[in-house]
Amino acid sequence: MSFVSTENAKANLQKELGEKSFESVKSEASATWEKLPSKTHVSGGTERQKELFYPFLRADPSYIVSVPFFEKMTFHLNEGKMLTILKKNSGSRITSITYGGKKVEGYFVNHNDLETGRKLVTATE
Repeated sequence: MSFVSTENAKANLQKELGEKSFESVKSEASATWEKLPSKTHVSGGTERQKELFYPFLRADPSYIVSVPFFEKMTFHLNEGKMLTILKKNSGSRITSITYGGKKVEGYFVNHNDLETGRKLVTATE
């Protein structure tokens, strides 16, 4: 689904893909996907919840923050940076979200912010 006109959507697609073929994009995506689990360390949660866990894809510049399944997740990013997601308390309702020690307004965090490799803390009750 696109919230821009058909013409703008086509222009965005051309800008993002350039001369790459479908097979080339598919191959790159598969290679990236295969590397992600080795960069993710998970603690907390049940074995069933760990089976349901999968990394998100960089398809949108903002990610919605929800109640984490796990107490702690660490993503090893480029240049030795680490994104750590922490869940405070064991509740099912979010009471606050902070990233890098600063309060997040709303429930969205930008991809570029996440790439800086800080702590995303979701407090629950």
